[in-house]
This record gives sequence, C-alpha cells and structure tokens, in this order.
Amino acid sequence: MNKLSIDDILKIDLKTEMVEVPEWGGSVTIKELNAKEVEDFGITVNKSPGDALGLMCQLSIVNDDGTKMFHKNKIDQLIGKSHSALLKIFNASMVLSGLSDKAAEDIEKN
Repeated sequence: MNKLSIDDILKIDLKTEMVEVPEWGGSVTIKELNAKEVEDFGITVNKSPGDALGLMCQLSIVNDDGTKMFHKNKIDQLIGKSHSALLKIFNASMVLSGLSDKAAEDIEKN
C-alpha cells in the first residue's frame, strides 16, 4: 500500500454521482458530504429533525463544477418540492456520504 503525503490527501476529491429524479424529468448530481458538512448535518438533525431532508439535499446537490446548486437561503424553496424526489436524493446522499442506514431510518421517522 502506498503511503500518502499531505499533497496526496489534499488533492483527493469528494465522490459524486448522478441521481435520477423522474418527478423532475431528469437527474441531478450529488456530492459526498465533507467532514464539516456531516458534523453540521448531525448538529442540525439533533436540534431539529424536521430539517434533515432539506438540509441534506441542499448540502449535496451540486452544479457541474461541484458548487452547491442551492444555498442555505434557498432551502425553503427546495423543501417545497416533491417529497418523493427529495427522498431519493436524501437516501442516495446518505449512502454516498457513508452515513449509516440506521441514521437514515431515524431521520425518516422524524
């Protein structure tokens, strides 16, 4: 196994994948959450579980250049969209970001 240098580690990009969203007539690109985003997500979910769906989608949906498509001030507009569409994105984002199935189940219950 190769020993990584600091430069090797810092140039590694977060994973992305396409998620089909038939409700919207196409697909979106999602990215793996970074460590800070996972921590922020966990803090928010513990304080206000009802915000989990919108926040996860806001954090993970990205443009082609990797920038977030929805900024925090657009979450209200985003959560006004199809629940089933957002749930597809949420579930795919949870898996891509390495968050447990148990965490996803707990969040969905709330």
